[in-house]
Amino acid sequence: MVLGIFAQCGFAIGWVRFKRRPVLLHLPFIVLSSCLALFMPYWLAYLYHLGTTTSTDSFSDFVWCEGYYFALTNALPLGLGRYLSAFGITLLLNFAMLVFCGVIMFMVHREKPHCPDCDRFFRLSQWDKKVFKDRLSLDTYLAQIKRINHDSSEFKSRLSQQVNFPEQEGSARLLMRLNMCPDCQRQSLTLRVDDYEHYGWSTDVRQTTTLVLDKHTDLSHEVTPIALWAATKPD
Repeated sequence: MVLGIFAQCGFAIGWVRFKRRPVLLHLPFIVLSSCLALFMPYWLAYLYHLGTTTSTDSFSDFVWCEGYYFALTNALPLGLGRYLSAFGITLLLNFAMLVFCGVIMFMVHREKPHCPDCDRFFRLSQWDKKVFKDRLSLDTYLAQIKRINHDSSEFKSRLSQQVNFPEQEGSARLLMRLNMCPDCQRQSLTLRVDDYEHYGWSTDVRQTTTLVLDKHTDLSHEVTPIALWAATKPD
C-alpha cells in the first residue's frame, strides 16, 4: 500500500500544486499509471537484458520467463503450476492495490473544501486566533457563529470580537484560517479547535470545520492578518 501511495502521489501533487479539484476524467489515467508502475521494473530489467545479452526476446516473453524462473526456483514442494499461478495472482493483486491507492487519493482530494463555482481548491489568505479561558467558552462561541447567517453584520462582529486569555493548561484556542479561490476570489473560513494540555497544544480534529461563504461576502477585515507562526506559537 505504501508503494501504491508513492506511485500515485504525482496526481496529488498536481491537484494541490495547481489547486485543481480532481474530476472523473482522471480515473482512467490513474488506472494507466498503475499499469506503468507495475511493469516499469520489468521494463527496465528488460532493457538491461537486451543491452547485456544478444537475446531478441519480446517484452512479454521476458516477463513470462521471469515468472517461470520464479516458479521453477520455488517449485518444491507445491509444484510448478501452483507457483506460476501464484506469480500471476501476485501481479494482479499488486495492480489492484495500485488502483485502490489511486482511487482513495482521488476521493480524499475530491472531498476537500473547494469553490463551488470554479471547482478549485481554496488558497490560504490569512490567519487569526482567539484564546478562550476554557473549552466550554470556546464551544459556546463556536455554536453561536455557526448558527448566524454568514453574510450578516452580526456574524462579522462576532468574528471581530477580541478574545485573548493567557495560553495555559485548560485554555482553548480557535484558529481561523481565511482561504480564497484563486479565480473568483470567493472566500471560505476554516475553524480549528486546539486544547492546551500539560504538554502543549493538541488539535481536536473532529471539531475542525470549513464554512464556504457567499460569493460577495468579504471577511478580510474581520480575520486579522497575522503570520502563521504568530497564530500557532504560545505567547
